[in-house]
Amino acid sequence: MSDNLGASTPSARVRVRAVASPVELAQCVDFLAAQFPGSPMPRDVGFYAKEFALNPALLLLAEVAGQIEGVLLGFVEDDHVLVGGIAISLSLRGQGIGSLLIDELVRHSRLVGQDTILAGAVEGAEGFYQRTGFEATLFVQAQGPGAMGALEAAAAGHRVLWRDESDTWAKMVIETDGVDRTLQRRLEREVPESHTQYLMQRHL
Repeated sequence: MSDNLGASTPSARVRVRAVASPVELAQCVDFLAAQFPGSPMPRDVGFYAKEFALNPALLLLAEVAGQIEGVLLGFVEDDHVLVGGIAISLSLRGQGIGSLLIDELVRHSRLVGQDTILAGAVEGAEGFYQRTGFEATLFVQAQGPGAMGALEAAAAGHRVLWRDESDTWAKMVIETDGVDRTLQRRLEREVPESHTQYLMQRHL
């Protein structure tokens, strides 16, 4: 995902609204998948159909002349709203549509009683979230015996906000000053079988 989902002032012809029907929801899921060909979708239309029955206002689309040109699929998870996916048509990126979708998600998140939005950012998209009011923390997970010790050693000098582990894996969220690629690459290099991603958070 590129960093230009919402870089400039959006066109007046863009309309952002909640998904109106199960058929439209399926079109939105297909749109999202089409923007990332070759990447598996972590949640399918069946998952979002259940969310549509619970909080349809968190499932959003942007349309131009009646055509879907942007999608943001959000849902309540525990004590926050999670962005399950966001994408804009390639030809319309950088025109502020992503920012419009985030603004609408903020409004509807408040209406359903939530005060925090989380999103796992594809590398390169962190700047978009930062421009729309999100703060970055680094999530890392690793597998294998001794994984937590290896993560702690590689993250030495950084504040750990959260950690969890089992016999087979370890997970950690690290406080960073913005997006710290040096730390991210060091974790990936020094901790075998690790995965990192910036977790973007916005308090409402």
